[in-house]
Amino acid sequence: MTKSDDAFRTISEVASELGLATHVLRFWES
Repeated sequence: MTKSDDAFRTISEVASELGLATHVLRFWES
């Protein structure tokens, strides 16, 4: 597993837990 894949999975997991779309989390990161 690469660092990039781990980061993507983390975003997906958080989005699922919070019930938010991944684009919302990506917006927060920018």
